[in-house]
Amino acid sequence: MSLLGAGTQAAECQSPAISEILTRLAKNETYLDPTLQSFQYFAPANWPQIIAGFKPITLQIRAAQVRILAGTDWSTYLQSRGAVPGWCLHDELAILVRVGFTNLEALQAATLNPAVFFRIDNKNGTVEAGKTADLILHRANPLADIRNTRSIAGILKRGRFVSR
Repeated sequence: MSLLGAGTQAAECQSPAISEILTRLAKNETYLDPTLQSFQYFAPANWPQIIAGFKPITLQIRAAQVRILAGTDWSTYLQSRGAVPGWCLHDELAILVRVGFTNLEALQAATLNPAVFFRIDNKNGTVEAGKTADLILHRANPLADIRNTRSIAGILKRGRFVSR
């Protein structure tokens, strides 16, 4: 039984408090890694409510300009519940779009943002001359549909193409 009563949120979880936290995160250049896909396995009965509850928070994250990272919290526990190693990232990207991030923002959460976070963006994170040319090549454009991240044709690793 909740001390607050059914359907009541703690003050710390209400929109003004979340906005304040997100403003502080942005000011401090702190990144946010929601790892939403893991909740499908940790709390499957509450999954629809979790997604619905995160949609307004996404608007707040975007408004505050907090950078996000795409994470999966993959573990053998999640694997025992059906999570597939590697493919969890594709799920996370699709979920980020489902809750309101753009396809580009989701892709940047897995590419550019981690490179900036780890301060290796001078060599990684974008496709441009002088940077490491390790790429995943897709059969279809993930900017058009984020689910196209799953349409892997092959990879370019150290200048060599490796077919799927």
